[in-house]
Amino acid sequence: MMKAKIGYEEHSPLKDKIESDPTLIDAALHPVGIMQCQTHQEEVNSVNYKVVYVSPLRRTLMTTLNMFKNHPNKDNIKFIVLPIVTEALISSCDIGSDIFELEKEFSTCGIKFDFGMIM
Repeated sequence: MMKAKIGYEEHSPLKDKIESDPTLIDAALHPVGIMQCQTHQEEVNSVNYKVVYVSPLRRTLMTTLNMFKNHPNKDNIKFIVLPIVTEALISSCDIGSDIFELEKEFSTCGIKFDFGMIM
């Protein structure tokens, strides 16, 4: 029997503090969050992932991009954008952007995100 390895990675810190701007929608990662992703790249690169499910929020897409951008097998990993893995609505930042905008924004980032489960 083949063993499956399941991992979970929460997105890194937001670019802006939610408390300071309740109108903030779908925020980007803070530069500290990007550095945290880079810190974990070696660990992520050591796992032979087949599928990675990603929330359709900008910060989770950016977290995935920054953690997997140097993965030796990234071209063979399926990065599936899946709304059901989005965290609960707690603040305005948990409201996602237009999915077509996100697909366009992340279409040339070096990782092929599959938005097919949404469209």
